[in-house]
Amino acid sequence: MQVAEGYPSLMTLQQKKSVLELTVSESEPDDTSICANLSAFLGPASRKPPSNSSISQVLMIDSITVEEVCNYDLHHNCILGLCWEYTHHMDLQIGTYNNLRSIKHALQNKKQCHVGKDGTVVSIALVMATEHYFISLIALSASCKTKNGQDLST
Repeated sequence: MQVAEGYPSLMTLQQKKSVLELTVSESEPDDTSICANLSAFLGPASRKPPSNSSISQVLMIDSITVEEVCNYDLHHNCILGLCWEYTHHMDLQIGTYNNLRSIKHALQNKKQCHVGKDGTVVSIALVMATEHYFISLIALSASCKTKNGQDLST
């Protein structure tokens, strides 16, 4: 589809410009992943916002569809893709065989843990005009869609 639509490949993009990397939260968005994303998307290596002065700033929280699979994050040595509403009490680091077994058992017991069906995305947008805004990602975490807005506020 990428070729059919005429989009450049990831390799071409990386050769022309450095691609910013989003740090996905293991479970609930935490200070470490939020700070890493703020540095990546608002730091000196990030794209510069347009020179015209901003009208306002908006904090946006939305959801995106994600592939319903677990992934191993080699950089952080952890499992990603599990629902943050249920994994805040779990150790998702791959340090021992027992950690892997506890994650496996939690996934087998659907009341303990779920694979994320969508992702909760938090971003800041600098609004320059009614048709133009500049978005910087802050957090991305998998969710299973079982909690509503009232549940998330507590």
